[in-house]
Amino acid sequence: MSEPLSVPRAARHVRGQWKSLANVHGTGQRFHATLAEDLPLVARRWIVRAVVENTPLARAVRLEMRGQIRLRDWRPFTATQLIAPGGRVYLGRYGEGRGSADYGLRPFHQR
Repeated sequence: MSEPLSVPRAARHVRGQWKSLANVHGTGQRFHATLAEDLPLVARRWIVRAVVENTPLARAVRLEMRGQIRLRDWRPFTATQLIAPGGRVYLGRYGEGRGSADYGLRPFHQR
């Protein structure tokens, strides 16, 4: 198993962007239920049950997804996404590797 924020093989072409996003360090803060007080009730209940009190807070996350996507027909789908302060990198594959949706660094838009 790879380390949580290591560069996936499919991300070679965005390796520099991936590494710059993955090179974040925690703040030392820990989760407390009071951090969720301003969330909508459903979200607050979920996060308070899902995250153990005093868990170190992460600054980056690597999401791995798989399933099926409908592009005319249903096709197998896998994707990896790194989300960190400063942006995200998304790598997706569908149709048993015949198609792809790769995006390099995408900054978050300010509202």
